Amino acid sequence: MTKRVAFVLPSFAAGGSERVVLTLAKALARDRFAPELVVFEGSGPLAEARPADIPLTDLGQPRLRRALWHLIRALRAARPDIVISSLGYVNLALLACRSALPPRTKLVVREANTPSQSLPHGPRPGTTALAYRLLYPTADAVLCQHHKTLQEMASRFRVPEERLHFLPNPVEVARLRATAATPERVPGPGRRFVAVGRLTRQKGFDRLLELFAEADADDHLLILGEGPERVVLPVVDQELGAVHGVFHLTPCAIGVQPHQRTGRAVVAMASALSRRTSSLSAGRAGL
Repeated sequence: MTKRVAFVLPSFAAGGSERVVLTLAKALARDRFAPELVVFEGSGPLAEARPADIPLTDLGQPRLRRALWHLIRALRAARPDIVISSLGYVNLALLACRSALPPRTKLVVREANTPSQSLPHGPRPGTTALAYRLLYPTADAVLCQHHKTLQEMASRFRVPEERLHFLPNPVEVARLRATAATPERVPGPGRRFVAVGRLTRQKGFDRLLELFAEADADDHLLILGEGPERVVLPVVDQELGAVHGVFHLTPCAIGVQPHQRTGRAVVAMASALSRRTSSLSAGRAGL
């Protein structure tokens, strides 16, 4: 019997969690599962990445506090066998409203970050940590993309081991390799490094600049991304004296991902699997 699986997202923003959810939904075997998407608000760069055979429910409410009741009502009407959520604050909201969901619906949450690194930087870290401890053990399954996250879920938040599952971030290898271009190195000495991601504190690009300040003068670093740290990073670069630090677009020889809170980001695995570059992931959760 085919099981209906509802994936919940706030939007189609160009984030790692959104891309992971879309990849998972696309990869489910259609003879066993019928995936569907429920989004708070259906805009965003990844909206076009939704496979045409996956139904979409757009709640038209971009903020959680207004979307939550609409979400519960939509799930009660759809009565999926499994609900999968991938962002911490949405996970907590769904777990807190568990009694309002259809009684036979299984609730699966995915923890994308390493809590010891992510929670202290979020709003109300003490309250959030308490909510994790009270609510995460009630999930039918908790998916962790890194072994350190899995360990913290068991030891710090008391999630039963039988409910913990290791699930690395998925990457569409065939599509990636088909679209990856052959790099052409810009002439000149030195190595070429490229780091890609949202320019936020969480991504750790300031740490990357600190390390790169000690690199050889001929080495080139390109950081690709948008975000609030776009103004801050050039200042950090100047303070470190790394005048050779951030360059314009150059073909990549080595991809670097300095994320502070995840074990291995999607962009790092995509870089490695493309066979076009070497990849180094330097997150605090482990290399």
